[in-house]
Amino acid sequence: NGIPVARAELTTDQNYQIYYLFPVMLGLVLRQKIWKTLLLLSGVVASLYVIIMMETRSGLLLLMALLGIIVLLPVWYKQKNSINRVFVLGAMILLVGLIKLPEIIELSQGMIRRFTDSDLATFWGRIESITYLFKHIYNPFWWLPKGQGVFMDEYGSFPHSAPTSIFLRAGMLGLVGWVFLIIWPVIKGAGLVIKRKINIYQAAIVFGALISLVASFSLPAALFEQVWLWGGACWGVVEFSRTQRRRVNRNHV
Repeated sequence: NGIPVARAELTTDQNYQIYYLFPVMLGLVLRQKIWKTLLLLSGVVASLYVIIMMETRSGLLLLMALLGIIVLLPVWYKQKNSINRVFVLGAMILLVGLIKLPEIIELSQGMIRRFTDSDLATFWGRIESITYLFKHIYNPFWWLPKGQGVFMDEYGSFPHSAPTSIFLRAGMLGLVGWVFLIIWPVIKGAGLVIKRKINIYQAAIVFGALISLVASFSLPAALFEQVWLWGGACWGVVEFSRTQRRRVNRNHV
C-alpha cells in the first residue's frame, strides 16, 4: 500500500537468500562421522537463524519443510538405523528447544510478528502475480510476449512470480519451454523417488530442485541462475536414471 515496512537488512537480496541457505540441509543425507554431522547441523541452525533474522515467512516454511524431508528420507529408503537417528535428532531438537525456549522466542520476535500482526499485503501481492497468469493464459491474444510493463502498469510493480514473468517476457512458447526444462524434471524426479528408482543422494537433488521451484513461484526469479541450476541438476538425475535402466535392460536381453 505504499507504506514502508521495517525489515532486517542482512543482505541486498533478502528473498533470494533461501537459495544460498537450503543446500546445507541436503548434506544431512550423507553417511559420515559424527563430528561432520554436528558441523552440518550447526550450519542448519545458522541457516534458520539467518532466515529468522530476515523475517522471511516463505523462506522459513520452505527450509522447515526441506529439513523434515531430508531427515525422513533415509527412513523412506530403509537405511539401517534410520528410524533411530530420527528419534535421536528429534530428542536433541526437543531438548534444546525446552532449554533455550525463552531465548528462541526472544530471538524470533520479528518473525512471530510477521506471522501474527502482518496484514499479509506481500502475500496477496504474490497471489495476484500467480493468478495473473491464469487470467490470461487461455486468451490467444496473450500468447505473444507482452513484456512485464503491462503488469507494472496495472499493479505498480513487476510480477512476483517466475512463471508469470516468463509468460509475459516470452509468451506461451517460452512458458511451455520453461515448464519442460524446470517443472517437468521435478515431477519426473519425484516419481522416481516414490518408486525408489534413484538413490538417496539423487533424491536429495530432486528435493533441492523442488524447493527451488516452489520458491520461484513467489519470486521474480525468471532469470535467476539458481532456479536454472537446480532444474538442470534434476534433469541430470532423471536422464542418468533413464540411461542406467536402458543399460540394465540391454544386459538382460
